[in-house]
Amino acid sequence: MRNSPSLGLYTLIALVIGNMLGAGVFTTSGFALADLGSPVYVLLAWFVGGLLALCGAVSYGALSRLMPVSGGEYFFLSRAVHPLVGFVAGWISLWAGFTAAIAFAAVVGHVFPVFLGFRGGKGVATALGAFIALAPIATVSSAAVFILLVVWKRYVSLASVIAVGTFPLWAYTFGQLGWMTMSWLPVGIAGVATAVVVLTRHRANLHRIRAGTESRIGENLEVEER
Repeated sequence: MRNSPSLGLYTLIALVIGNMLGAGVFTTSGFALADLGSPVYVLLAWFVGGLLALCGAVSYGALSRLMPVSGGEYFFLSRAVHPLVGFVAGWISLWAGFTAAIAFAAVVGHVFPVFLGFRGGKGVATALGAFIALAPIATVSSAAVFILLVVWKRYVSLASVIAVGTFPLWAYTFGQLGWMTMSWLPVGIAGVATAVVVLTRHRANLHRIRAGTESRIGENLEVEER
């Protein structure tokens, strides 16, 4: 039996560097430059942030050797400081750091369920439930677009695709206005990814709309009345 390939030291270093460049430098440098006003200050901020991250990594490594149990920061802070500190840290990480990714994961899990052969739903209702907790105003605005398009065109599929596609725009707009409780950027990125998934799942519906064979709301009722 062949052994499964393992990740070497250089591969792991490359993964960390790629994650730092992709998730850090490329996505936040523009915002940092706009706030700090000078490339020198941006580089200095990155240097200080790197030192803090290094201290955190060393601390996590030491805690992992002392307490080799799974649980992450919640377990470490609960044992090393106080259970309440671990509880608060866990909720802050969930709300501020991973909520948008979790929302997108919920949509993907609904659309491509592993236990159903990756054949699930369209993802629209799941996206509504996932994102309304993160950006309620943006989600309600997208829902309003959906209702208007359904009343106008009577195509649920077309209204779903367009409404989900407008969500990142609403998130950006309301984020710039200061009407969101969290940063619009991770929500917007998750919204764009969700829109791509929803569009992919509705390709057949859109082809039928172009061919004129897609059913409209109330169409069967009109045929029966005739």
